[in-house]
Amino acid sequence: MVVCTTPSFLCAQTQNTQPSQPQEQIGKLLDDDKVGETDYASILEEKKASDLKLPPLSVLFENMKNTPKYKMALNEYKISKSTLGSTRRAPLNWVSIGASYAYGQFGSQSQSTAETTPVTTSVANGVTTSYGMTASVGTTIGNIIDYRSTVRRARLATENSKLTFLEEYQNQKLQVMELYNKIESLMNTLGSLAQSEILATADYEYAQQEFMAGSNNNPNTMSRAKERQNAAKMGFANAKTELNTYLIRLEILTHTQILEK
Repeated sequence: MVVCTTPSFLCAQTQNTQPSQPQEQIGKLLDDDKVGETDYASILEEKKASDLKLPPLSVLFENMKNTPKYKMALNEYKISKSTLGSTRRAPLNWVSIGASYAYGQFGSQSQSTAETTPVTTSVANGVTTSYGMTASVGTTIGNIIDYRSTVRRARLATENSKLTFLEEYQNQKLQVMELYNKIESLMNTLGSLAQSEILATADYEYAQQEFMAGSNNNPNTMSRAKERQNAAKMGFANAKTELNTYLIRLEILTHTQILEK
Protein backbone atom coordinates (compact mmCIF):
# COMPACT_ATOMS: atom_id res chain seq x y z
CA MET A 1 0.00 0.00 0.00
CA VAL A 2 1.38 3.41 -1.02
CA VAL A 3 0.39 6.54 0.85
CA CYS A 4 0.85 9.87 -0.92
CA THR A 5 0.94 12.94 1.29
CA THR A 6 1.50 15.40 -1.57
CA PRO A 7 -1.31 17.02 -3.56
CA SER A 8 -3.10 14.62 -5.90
CA PHE A 9 -1.82 16.14 -9.14
CA LEU A 10 1.78 15.98 -7.90
CA CYS A 11 1.33 12.41 -6.75
CA ALA A 12 -0.06 11.36 -10.14
CA GLN A 13 2.81 13.08 -11.92
CA THR A 14 5.35 11.27 -9.76
CA GLN A 15 3.77 7.88 -10.27
CA ASN A 16 3.49 8.26 -14.05
CA THR A 17 7.08 9.38 -14.56
CA GLN A 18 8.98 6.80 -16.59
CA PRO A 19 12.76 6.52 -16.57
CA SER A 20 14.26 7.98 -19.70
CA GLN A 21 15.93 5.65 -22.13
CA PRO A 22 19.71 6.00 -21.92
CA GLN A 23 21.23 7.55 -25.02
CA GLU A 24 24.36 6.19 -26.61
CA GLN A 25 27.18 7.94 -24.84
CA ILE A 26 29.35 10.30 -26.82
CA GLY A 27 33.02 9.52 -26.75
CA LYS A 28 32.37 5.75 -26.69
CA LEU A 29 35.06 3.61 -28.27
CA LEU A 30 33.62 1.84 -31.33
CA ASP A 31 34.36 -1.67 -32.55
CA ASP A 32 36.38 -1.90 -35.74
CA ASP A 33 33.40 -3.12 -37.77
CA LYS A 34 31.24 -0.19 -36.57
CA VAL A 35 33.66 2.62 -37.40
CA GLY A 36 32.36 5.02 -40.06
CA GLU A 37 28.81 3.64 -40.03
CA THR A 38 27.14 6.22 -37.77
CA ASP A 39 24.33 8.10 -39.56
CA TYR A 40 25.24 11.62 -38.52
CA ALA A 41 23.04 13.09 -41.27
CA SER A 42 19.96 11.78 -39.46
CA ILE A 43 21.24 13.08 -36.13
CA LEU A 44 21.72 16.55 -37.61
CA GLU A 45 18.18 16.45 -39.04
CA GLU A 46 16.58 15.35 -35.78
CA LYS A 47 18.45 17.51 -33.28
CA LYS A 48 18.83 21.23 -32.84
CA ALA A 49 22.26 22.78 -33.13
CA SER A 50 22.12 23.76 -29.45
CA ASP A 51 21.70 20.07 -28.49
CA LEU A 52 24.86 18.93 -30.26
CA LYS A 53 27.85 18.25 -28.03
CA LEU A 54 31.33 16.96 -28.81
CA PRO A 55 33.35 14.63 -26.57
CA PRO A 56 36.50 16.10 -24.95
CA LEU A 57 39.68 16.08 -26.98
CA SER A 58 41.39 14.01 -24.28
CA VAL A 59 38.89 11.18 -24.90
CA LEU A 60 39.49 11.33 -28.66
CA PHE A 61 43.26 11.19 -28.19
CA GLU A 62 42.97 8.19 -25.88
CA ASN A 63 40.60 6.31 -28.20
CA MET A 64 42.87 7.10 -31.13
CA LYS A 65 45.39 4.64 -29.66
CA ASN A 66 43.07 1.84 -30.82
CA THR A 67 43.25 2.77 -34.49
CA PRO A 68 45.22 0.54 -36.92
CA LYS A 69 47.54 3.40 -37.86
CA TYR A 70 48.60 3.98 -34.25
CA LYS A 71 48.97 0.25 -33.54
CA MET A 72 51.11 -0.31 -36.64
CA ALA A 73 53.51 2.48 -35.67
CA LEU A 74 53.68 1.17 -32.09
CA ASN A 75 54.35 -2.39 -33.30
CA GLU A 76 57.21 -1.19 -35.49
CA TYR A 77 58.79 0.42 -32.44
CA LYS A 78 58.32 -2.76 -30.37
CA ILE A 79 59.90 -4.87 -33.13
CA SER A 80 62.88 -2.52 -33.22
CA LYS A 81 63.29 -2.80 -29.44
CA SER A 82 63.19 -6.58 -29.66
CA THR A 83 65.83 -6.55 -32.41
CA LEU A 84 68.08 -4.39 -30.23
CA GLY A 85 67.77 -6.91 -27.39
CA SER A 86 68.68 -9.78 -29.70
CA THR A 87 71.69 -7.86 -30.99
CA ARG A 88 72.96 -7.23 -27.47
CA ARG A 89 72.67 -10.94 -26.68
CA ALA A 90 74.62 -11.96 -29.79
CA PRO A 91 77.70 -13.16 -27.80
CA LEU A 92 75.53 -15.88 -26.31
CA ASN A 93 75.35 -17.40 -29.78
CA TRP A 94 79.11 -17.82 -29.74
CA VAL A 95 78.91 -20.29 -26.87
CA SER A 96 77.94 -23.91 -27.50
CA ILE A 97 76.98 -26.19 -24.64
CA GLY A 98 76.26 -29.90 -24.91
CA ALA A 99 75.20 -32.55 -22.43
CA SER A 100 74.83 -36.30 -22.53
CA TYR A 101 73.26 -38.91 -20.32
CA ALA A 102 73.32 -42.68 -20.52
CA TYR A 103 71.69 -45.32 -18.40
CA GLY A 104 71.46 -49.09 -18.92
CA GLN A 105 72.59 -52.60 -18.10
CA PHE A 106 75.84 -54.15 -19.15
CA GLY A 107 77.21 -57.69 -19.26
CA SER A 108 80.61 -59.22 -19.92
CA GLN A 109 82.04 -62.70 -20.25
CA SER A 110 85.71 -63.73 -20.21
CA GLN A 111 87.70 -66.94 -20.30
CA SER A 112 91.19 -67.57 -19.02
CA THR A 113 93.47 -70.61 -18.83
CA ALA A 114 97.00 -71.57 -17.90
CA GLU A 115 99.24 -74.63 -18.19
CA THR A 116 98.33 -75.82 -14.74
CA THR A 117 94.68 -74.75 -14.65
CA PRO A 118 91.69 -75.59 -16.77
CA VAL A 119 89.70 -73.05 -18.75
CA THR A 120 87.92 -70.61 -16.44
CA THR A 121 84.88 -68.62 -17.57
CA SER A 122 83.67 -65.50 -15.71
CA VAL A 123 80.48 -63.57 -16.30
CA ALA A 124 79.65 -60.05 -14.95
CA ASN A 125 76.32 -58.15 -15.08
CA GLY A 126 75.33 -54.74 -13.71
CA VAL A 127 73.66 -51.33 -14.18
CA THR A 128 75.60 -48.24 -15.21
CA THR A 129 74.80 -44.51 -15.38
CA SER A 130 76.97 -41.93 -17.09
CA TYR A 131 76.80 -38.16 -17.53
CA GLY A 132 78.71 -35.83 -19.77
CA MET A 133 78.86 -32.09 -20.52
CA THR A 134 80.80 -30.12 -23.09
CA ALA A 135 81.21 -26.39 -23.67
CA SER A 136 82.92 -24.47 -26.44
CA VAL A 137 83.27 -20.87 -27.60
CA GLY A 138 83.68 -20.01 -31.24
CA THR A 139 83.20 -16.97 -33.47
CA THR A 140 85.08 -14.88 -35.99
CA ILE A 141 87.38 -12.00 -35.18
CA GLY A 142 85.19 -9.79 -37.38
CA ASN A 143 82.15 -10.47 -35.19
CA ILE A 144 84.10 -9.56 -32.07
CA ILE A 145 85.46 -6.33 -33.55
CA ASP A 146 82.12 -5.28 -35.09
CA TYR A 147 79.98 -6.17 -32.06
CA ARG A 148 79.93 -2.69 -30.48
CA SER A 149 79.19 -1.03 -33.81
CA THR A 150 76.35 -3.49 -34.48
CA VAL A 151 74.78 -2.76 -31.11
CA ARG A 152 75.13 0.98 -31.69
CA ARG A 153 73.41 0.75 -35.09
CA ALA A 154 70.59 -1.29 -33.59
CA ARG A 155 70.20 1.26 -30.78
CA LEU A 156 70.04 4.14 -33.26
CA ALA A 157 67.48 2.24 -35.36
CA THR A 158 65.35 1.75 -32.25
CA GLU A 159 65.60 5.44 -31.40
CA ASN A 160 64.58 6.38 -34.95
CA SER A 161 61.64 3.97 -34.76
CA LYS A 162 60.51 5.59 -31.52
CA LEU A 163 60.79 9.08 -33.01
CA THR A 164 58.85 7.96 -36.08
CA PHE A 165 56.15 6.53 -33.84
CA LEU A 166 55.92 9.77 -31.81
CA GLU A 167 55.87 11.88 -34.97
CA GLU A 168 53.05 9.77 -36.40
CA TYR A 169 51.11 10.12 -33.16
CA GLN A 170 51.57 13.90 -33.17
CA ASN A 171 50.43 14.09 -36.80
CA GLN A 172 47.31 12.12 -35.94
CA LYS A 173 46.61 14.46 -33.02
CA LEU A 174 46.99 17.49 -35.29
CA GLN A 175 44.53 16.00 -37.79
CA VAL A 176 42.05 15.34 -35.00
CA MET A 177 42.42 18.86 -33.59
CA GLU A 178 41.96 20.39 -37.05
CA LEU A 179 38.76 18.44 -37.66
CA TYR A 180 37.57 19.12 -34.12
CA ASN A 181 37.93 22.88 -34.58
CA LYS A 182 36.16 22.79 -37.96
CA ILE A 183 33.28 20.84 -36.45
CA GLU A 184 32.98 23.22 -33.52
CA SER A 185 32.97 26.19 -35.87
CA LEU A 186 30.26 24.68 -38.06
CA MET A 187 28.17 23.70 -35.06
CA ASN A 188 28.36 27.26 -33.78
CA THR A 189 27.14 28.67 -37.11
CA LEU A 190 24.56 25.97 -37.73
CA GLY A 191 22.06 27.58 -35.36
CA SER A 192 22.46 30.96 -37.06
CA LEU A 193 21.99 29.41 -40.48
CA ALA A 194 18.84 27.63 -39.33
CA GLN A 195 17.48 30.89 -37.94
CA SER A 196 18.34 32.69 -41.17
CA GLU A 197 16.39 30.07 -43.14
CA ILE A 198 13.35 30.51 -40.86
CA LEU A 199 13.44 34.30 -41.23
CA ALA A 200 13.94 34.12 -45.00
CA THR A 201 10.99 31.72 -45.34
CA ALA A 202 8.80 33.97 -43.22
CA ASP A 203 9.85 37.00 -45.27
CA TYR A 204 8.98 35.20 -48.52
CA GLU A 205 5.60 34.05 -47.22
CA TYR A 206 4.79 37.58 -46.09
CA ALA A 207 5.78 39.01 -49.49
CA GLN A 208 3.66 36.36 -51.21
CA GLN A 209 0.64 37.20 -49.07
CA GLU A 210 1.11 40.90 -49.76
CA PHE A 211 1.28 40.24 -53.50
CA MET A 212 -1.77 37.97 -53.51
CA ALA A 213 -3.76 40.49 -51.45
CA GLY A 214 -2.85 43.31 -53.84
CA SER A 215 -1.12 45.37 -51.16
CA ASN A 216 2.14 45.18 -53.09
CA ASN A 217 1.83 44.66 -56.84
CA ASN A 218 5.61 44.66 -57.44
CA PRO A 219 6.61 41.04 -58.26
CA ASN A 220 10.29 41.89 -57.80
CA THR A 221 9.78 42.11 -54.05
CA MET A 222 8.48 38.56 -53.88
CA SER A 223 11.19 37.37 -56.29
CA ARG A 224 13.98 38.82 -54.15
CA ALA A 225 12.43 37.29 -51.04
CA LYS A 226 12.36 33.91 -52.79
CA GLU A 227 16.01 34.25 -53.75
CA ARG A 228 16.95 35.01 -50.15
CA GLN A 229 14.96 31.99 -48.99
CA ASN A 230 16.69 29.68 -51.50
CA ALA A 231 20.12 31.03 -50.55
CA ALA A 232 19.38 30.51 -46.86
CA LYS A 233 18.16 26.95 -47.47
CA MET A 234 21.20 26.13 -49.57
CA GLY A 235 23.60 27.57 -47.02
CA PHE A 236 22.01 25.58 -44.21
CA ALA A 237 21.98 22.34 -46.26
CA ASN A 238 25.61 22.79 -47.36
CA ALA A 239 26.71 23.39 -43.78
CA LYS A 240 25.01 20.18 -42.61
CA THR A 241 26.57 18.20 -45.46
CA GLU A 242 30.04 19.54 -44.67
CA LEU A 243 29.53 18.91 -40.96
CA ASN A 244 28.42 15.33 -41.64
CA THR A 245 31.60 14.72 -43.66
CA TYR A 246 33.82 16.07 -40.89
CA LEU A 247 32.02 13.98 -38.26
CA ILE A 248 32.54 10.75 -40.19
CA ARG A 249 36.21 11.56 -40.77
CA LEU A 250 36.73 12.31 -37.09
CA GLU A 251 35.00 9.04 -36.15
CA ILE A 252 37.32 7.08 -38.47
CA LEU A 253 40.41 8.85 -37.12
CA THR A 254 39.51 8.21 -33.48
CA HIS A 255 37.19 5.15 -33.51
CA THR A 256 34.85 7.25 -31.38
CA GLN A 257 31.12 7.95 -31.28
CA ILE A 258 31.16 11.74 -31.86
CA LEU A 259 27.47 12.65 -31.37
CA GLU A 260 24.63 11.04 -29.47
CA LYS A 261 22.18 9.05 -31.54
